[in-house]
Amino acid sequence: MIADMHYQLKWEDLIYIHDVDLHFGGAPGVITKNSLYSAISRPYSGYLDSIHEKAAALVESIVRNHGFADANKRTAVIALGVLIATCGYHCMAFNEEMVECIVGVVSGTVNHADLLAWFETRLLPKS
Repeated sequence: MIADMHYQLKWEDLIYIHDVDLHFGGAPGVITKNSLYSAISRPYSGYLDSIHEKAAALVESIVRNHGFADANKRTAVIALGVLIATCGYHCMAFNEEMVECIVGVVSGTVNHADLLAWFETRLLPKS
């Protein structure tokens, strides 16, 4: 699938995802809009073609940019789900694996290359 065919998350999508996510707990609020705009723009910078590259860039950016007051990790996972579902993919990972991966991104033990490799083995086209 070429880059132009992947769904691009919009600001409204991200805010809606975060608002829904807050029903599970967390403080509302945007800390820095620019961090969030950067996070949703990075996958479409023109250098990332595969859904795996875009997914890694999106998740890493939302989690590390910390643009929301709270719930950045959960918002990143839900945004990932929206991105891959709208592009015709699904993630073959147990919840525990996803949590471990995202926490690794936050702590710095999972870098971009690791995250990309993780997605390349777990994001599969829907049949």
